[in-house]
Amino acid sequence: TTAANELDDYEEGTWTPAILYQNASGVSLDYATDGFQVGRYTKIGNVVHARLSIQVDISGSPVNDNISISGFPFTQQNVSNSEGSTIADQINITGKSGYRLTASTNNTVAGITLSNITGNQGDDIGTGDNMQFHGGISYFAA
Repeated sequence: TTAANELDDYEEGTWTPAILYQNASGVSLDYATDGFQVGRYTKIGNVVHARLSIQVDISGSPVNDNISISGFPFTQQNVSNSEGSTIADQINITGKSGYRLTASTNNTVAGITLSNITGNQGDDIGTGDNMQFHGGISYFAA
């Protein structure tokens, strides 16, 4: 290979994803009983491909709370109006459809949004035992 084609930055690793409610006072999250928090990533240059699987018991009153995934391994690039921060995304939530992940710029959080509304997500996801969140996102690291 020539110097121009060399990989100058390649990394693989693990991270611990967590559910984040904007107003967590009425929400209890239990990962320990029968759940899991698994995250893996590959970073090539400044492009991060992060995958996650979470199983958690959610109790309390998450109504009117926005919900996110936190703990991503690298801070997302700080760009105007989130343009170009998320390259690709997918999220599957127990019993739900139409959700996507959106990288929060200059942060290690990705917001979960329902494709046809822009309001609060917590009341749509609700509470329950063994709630599962599986997905991935590719984004630019700062």
